[in-house]
Amino acid sequence: MRAPKMHLLLPCLLLLLGAEPAVSVAVPGGRQVRRVRREGGHRSLRPARRLRNRRRLRSVRRITSRARRATRRKGRSRRGRRGARALLRLPSMPLYHVHNREAIRIRLYDSRGQLRAAAFRRFARFMRCSHTGRAQKIHWRLLVILYDLWLHFGQPQVSVFSGNRPKVVARLKTSKHVTGHAIDFNFDAISNVRIRNYLLRHYSHVGVGYYPNGFHMHLDVRAKKTFWIDYGGPGEEAMYSRTPYLDLKRGVARRGYRPRARKTRVARGR
Repeated sequence: MRAPKMHLLLPCLLLLLGAEPAVSVAVPGGRQVRRVRREGGHRSLRPARRLRNRRRLRSVRRITSRARRATRRKGRSRRGRRGARALLRLPSMPLYHVHNREAIRIRLYDSRGQLRAAAFRRFARFMRCSHTGRAQKIHWRLLVILYDLWLHFGQPQVSVFSGNRPKVVARLKTSKHVTGHAIDFNFDAISNVRIRNYLLRHYSHVGVGYYPNGFHMHLDVRAKKTFWIDYGGPGEEAMYSRTPYLDLKRGVARRGYRPRARKTRVARGR
């Protein structure tokens, strides 16, 4: 008769003496579980991996609470600034309205990288009509795209020529300026050609208007991408190109060029 193995006799002796064997048991799936004594003498098996995740969760909660406290006291003490060092910090964008003669700075994102509601309220007030002084709600994507352009081109000065246009002063009643979806602008020391090419290459649901004989660019947000070229100068009748993409390919869309066949009918929504 074979002698009993020692690793099998040891747990039996501990059970006879009334002691709890502190051993790990392997279960299907490769997880390690251990016995935990509950009140009343009942036993349960808890995965050790779950316990480790709980410890990690507690540590993540402590880090999150520290970051929130550092954000609240940011700017008040040096310790708060060190605690919020890793948080997102984006600069404020300077804008100047040519006709209203107003200059403001808008900080679109907060320290956590979220959009600020106060920035859209200030932008709607800034984009008010220069004739009636009436302001309305501006589409949020318009300011987000403008801020993205401003960051891409090195944070230049933004000059706004036209924003909101009520129906009482708008020539085209279906214009995007009437609904608060459009803006006429340019960047100081940045050519409109570079802005036009960047918008056509990186954005899909926008309307881009290029004016070779003017000073500004047109940008609006819409469901379908649209592009047009107006060769009319400031104060002149609109002269829209019938083939804007072909004009870009031929290289005729430049200052001083005038098309032979004028298209006096204004397209819908421009």
